[in-house]
Amino acid sequence: MAVLDEDLVRPAHDDLEGIVPPQMSGAPVGHDAPWSQLESGYQIDRLPQGLILTGPSGIGKATLAFQFARYLLMHPSQAEAPTSGPDFAVPENLYRQVASGAHPDLLHIRRPFNTKSKTFRTRITAEEVRAIGRFLGHTSGDGGYRIVIVDPAEDMNTHAANALLKVLEEPPKNTLFLLISHAPGRLLPTIRSRCQMLRLSSLRSGDMQVVLDRLDVAGPPDGDMGRIGAMAEGSVRRAILLLAFGGLEIAEAVDGILNGGSFDLQTAKAAAASVGGRGSNDAFDQFNRHVDDRLTQMARDQAVAGLGGRANRLSLYHAEFNEAVEAVRTYNLDRRHHVVKTLRDLHELLHRD
Repeated sequence: MAVLDEDLVRPAHDDLEGIVPPQMSGAPVGHDAPWSQLESGYQIDRLPQGLILTGPSGIGKATLAFQFARYLLMHPSQAEAPTSGPDFAVPENLYRQVASGAHPDLLHIRRPFNTKSKTFRTRITAEEVRAIGRFLGHTSGDGGYRIVIVDPAEDMNTHAANALLKVLEEPPKNTLFLLISHAPGRLLPTIRSRCQMLRLSSLRSGDMQVVLDRLDVAGPPDGDMGRIGAMAEGSVRRAILLLAFGGLEIAEAVDGILNGGSFDLQTAKAAAASVGGRGSNDAFDQFNRHVDDRLTQMARDQAVAGLGGRANRLSLYHAEFNEAVEAVRTYNLDRRHHVVKTLRDLHELLHRD
């Protein structure tokens, strides 16, 4: 099991304290089929230059992306690349280079840190994407692939997405773009058309337990992992939030309000007082993370069900919600008002005909 080294890995917007991030997680669990597709595609020189790894949040898409990047970096010659499967030994120096973002042939694009608010921005900007041009201006040291991981791709604002599109239109040879996406419908159609979609499924209960054991995450006090698995919907990240970060209580309170036939203002205010008061930073983050995860899942479910109008409304509100979260943190706005307004808006979206 990888051990978290906080001095090795740069912080990210979606870090969970004490939990190993994807670039240190090693082999993905439960995704042997997509791995085989990537591995064989590389071996026979049929690897597309742009791939969108899609599926629910927290199921191991980024973990797979970083492990496949290590595979490519270890085997720059396609003819000599072995059929190893996702679980293979990685040299210590390569492991550390990938984890720290120091490898010259790997670029990881994600949300930047806002030095004013001391928090991460809610969008990937054009400034981050422009780094890709500088990165691709240098050839690979061993003639192998140069790899760009964008995580998550739907966090790009309009300018960033258009900047990425220009690179995707004429990518240099031996360049691989791995776009992590929880909601590919939020990506520009032109970006989707230039990439191959690779769908990853939610984890089965056995695979989820393997990952939780690897991460040393304790089960629920009542031992009912079936309940946690159902609430997490195959997402390890959701399971960790529920089990180790007070998310179970917050999720139950939020979902109880949202699932009610009529909006219960008094219950919403009580929830806001609990998660939005002073000294409740962790609870406030849990609330926003749960809403963020639920919006992603709801938009995805509506799109799969063919309800494009509802999916679009949820995606638009998702962007508004992220902007509201950043405004609350940047300008120290009333958190309780944010919580109540979010619950009211979501309830209206869920129960609209």
